[in-house]
Amino acid sequence: MENKFEIKDKYLYFSLVIFGVYFIFRLIDQSQLLYTFPFDKTNDVAPYMTMLYFLANYGYHQIIPNWQNGFVLFQLYPPGWFYFALPIYLLTNSVLVATYSSLILMFVIIFLTIFYFGMKTDMSITKRIVFFLFLFTNPIAIGNFIRLSRVTELFGWMFFIILSFLFLIYKDRKFDNKFVVIFLFAYSLLMLSHPAIMVLSPIILVSLFLVKKLRERIILIAITLISFIITSFWWFFSFINNLSSSTKGLIKFDFQWLWTSVTAFIIPVIFFVTFTIIGRVKKNQKKNYYFFYQF
Repeated sequence: MENKFEIKDKYLYFSLVIFGVYFIFRLIDQSQLLYTFPFDKTNDVAPYMTMLYFLANYGYHQIIPNWQNGFVLFQLYPPGWFYFALPIYLLTNSVLVATYSSLILMFVIIFLTIFYFGMKTDMSITKRIVFFLFLFTNPIAIGNFIRLSRVTELFGWMFFIILSFLFLIYKDRKFDNKFVVIFLFAYSLLMLSHPAIMVLSPIILVSLFLVKKLRERIILIAITLISFIITSFWWFFSFINNLSSSTKGLIKFDFQWLWTSVTAFIIPVIFFVTFTIIGRVKKNQKKNYYFFYQF
């Protein structure tokens, strides 16, 4: 039976062309990163490239003496993306090439992930492409991931998307060896990616936990703990042990972030009310309600 609420592909062609051309244009425009170090004030990528250089020349958790008064590398910042980009840097001997190449590579991996899992969920090719474009050509994504080149955050979202699709597939399937391997790989790297994504990731774990029976809940808890143990060399022995020295300004309310704070409060409330209403109306969809409510 055809879903009357489903959007037909023909209505998405215009969006596909417009967003696709714009996305390619912004990537080409940002390719100046290949030969010009970003000395402009509005970017996040300069310190990432500097830390990548330090990793290649000093090593993990080493003291960097030639930066202000010196600091320990990756004492408070996760090392995931830097090891992802390190092989490219070693091959090219250029932080510029390594950074831009890693940006393109992450977009390719995300696109292939959406394309593959979209096939598993019977999503049309057009919808897969448009879904990718809606995620990464909206103003926030263009600003964050291309203009500011927040490569560490994109690295985290890459594994967040992999896990989200994995959970979507396995919410109605029993866990198997493939699930365990992909979960351990993706969740461990997500834990080493970006602080904000690390904090967000338990939400999707709860989604899957709520719709599973006892045996699979135990498996999910077990492999999550294994991921925590695998990555504890950074988040426990480095990050948590030194967290107190970096949290002085975290509880300070700054007026310049007022609307960001207000928006961050209002949007979850809207989704909470919406899903509560849906949950009451569609009581026969209780399992899906619990799953997507947490998402």
